[in-house]
Amino acid sequence: MDYFKSISNQLLTKLGAQKEQIEGIQQAIKDSGFDGSKNVSFAAVRQKLKERDLSDQEIEMLFSKYDLDQNRELDEQELRAMFADLEGKKNEIEKEMAENENKRPESSRSVHRYGGGGGPDMSKLTKRVDRMEYTLSVISSKIDSVLGGKVLLAAKPDDVKTRLDEEDLDN
Repeated sequence: MDYFKSISNQLLTKLGAQKEQIEGIQQAIKDSGFDGSKNVSFAAVRQKLKERDLSDQEIEMLFSKYDLDQNRELDEQELRAMFADLEGKKNEIEKEMAENENKRPESSRSVHRYGGGGGPDMSKLTKRVDRMEYTLSVISSKIDSVLGGKVLLAAKPDDVKTRLDEEDLDN
C-alpha cells in the first residue's frame, strides 16, 4: 500500500512541476513584451526562459514548434496558438492532479484546498505546500522502508550472522 501511495505522490509532484513550468513559460512570454498585439523575438523569449532555467534545447524546440513562418519571431497568431496549447496542457495536468487527489485518503488531502479565498498568492502558496507534502511523504516512505529493513536485521542477529558465515564459506 505504501508503494502505491509513494508512486501516486511522485506522480503528483511531477505533475505539479510540469504545471509550474508551463505557467513559467507563459509568464516569461508575457514578460518578454507580448501584450496581445505585437511580435516577440526569439532573443527576448530565450532570455526570459533562460531566467526560468530552461535549457537551450527546450527553448529551441518550443520556439520552432510555434514559429510556423520560421522568421525567428512569434507573431500574434503564433503566440495565441502557443498560449492555447499551453493552457490546454495545463488544464489536462490540473484534471489529472484532481483525479489523483480524489483517490488519496481523506487524511492525506490538503486542508487548504477547501478554505476560503485568499487571492492568487494564497493559491500559489497552497500549491507549493501541497507539493512539499507530497515530497515529504515520498521521503518518509523511503525512510520507513530503509528503517524497516534494518529493524528486521536487528531483530534477528543470529540469522544474519549465520547468513554472513555461509557467504564467507561460499567464497
